[in-house]
Amino acid sequence: MNKRNLWTRAMAFALAAVMILTSQTVSSMGETLSLKESQQQDVLSGEEDRGQDIVQNGSTYDEEGLAEENTASDSQGITESEPAAVSEPVSEQPVEDTADQPVDLKDETTSVRVTGDSGVLPADTVMTAEALAADRLPEGASDAIDTSLAGENLTVQESAFYDINMNGAQPSGTVRVWVPIPDEWNGVLDAWYIDAEGHVQNWDAQTYNAEETRADGKRYYVFDTDHFSIYGVTVSQEKVLTVSISSNRESAFPGDQVTLSSTVSEEGAVLQWQYKTKDGEWQNIPGENSTSYSFAYSEENEEYEYRLQAALGDQTVYSDSLTITRRLTLRETAELYYGKNGTQDTANVSVRLEETDTSFKAGDTVTMMISYSL
Repeated sequence: MNKRNLWTRAMAFALAAVMILTSQTVSSMGETLSLKESQQQDVLSGEEDRGQDIVQNGSTYDEEGLAEENTASDSQGITESEPAAVSEPVSEQPVEDTADQPVDLKDETTSVRVTGDSGVLPADTVMTAEALAADRLPEGASDAIDTSLAGENLTVQESAFYDINMNGAQPSGTVRVWVPIPDEWNGVLDAWYIDAEGHVQNWDAQTYNAEETRADGKRYYVFDTDHFSIYGVTVSQEKVLTVSISSNRESAFPGDQVTLSSTVSEEGAVLQWQYKTKDGEWQNIPGENSTSYSFAYSEENEEYEYRLQAALGDQTVYSDSLTITRRLTLRETAELYYGKNGTQDTANVSVRLEETDTSFKAGDTVTMMISYSL
């Protein structure tokens, strides 16, 4: 075999080897591509099945599985065209809801508090509650409160009023007002609203023991409102009705005019004069419903007892009773002393002047001595 033939065979053998290697490489590449496409199909199919992991229109989603597959493919050194880019939704960050955050405002001078939601009372709100004396209330307000409570048989013992202000602003909804109550306030509590014209309205409220709801150890009277103005709290006691009577005469002759007068502790009480005989029952005197009663003394009524009945609310009280005694005539007095048609020895009586002067002027005091002997 010559050198030419040897060279030709060597070239053919090398070419065949190259073709075999090339064929194996292409086959491997095809298998790899086929595996890649299959894996991508599986991933996409899984994503479609979940449905909730990838959400459009701004919702959050999970790409972890897809990212891991892409990383696995890239590690094999295979380069391929990227799939169409999917717009990544913008993840919404949770927004803190401040509408229901509580706001607690306090006037440090009066300890009045106002509480509400931040949507009604902004956190930077400044609240003042100026204490008002009774003489600084709108005209007629105090009288209106007294009249209102008198209808419930109550009388005011103590009161506290405040001009609640929020730099002229008003809350945008309902707020709660906490008015401190002194420990010595014991009685019926009422809250009051007073507008700029002095109109008064009783404001429904409840008593809270702050020790159960707060750490400051104070008692509060609490009520709700949606408008700031003048508010106050009163403590009242039930009116205790009392009545007493007196007479212009302790005794009288028949025909004398007798007037009975009364002292009643509470205005508005319903009055009724009554009498009774020695062994009888108490009876109303028709038409006698004022604070006084006048009548002519006579033998008929000389043994009567008199009293005054007073009623207010659920209270009914009576005065002590009194009787007008009959005065005796001179004859009756003599008969009382000597007995009827009695006799008595007369006495010798002498009168002498104690003064040395014998003349006197009008208005002078004269001393005389009277002596007698039986």
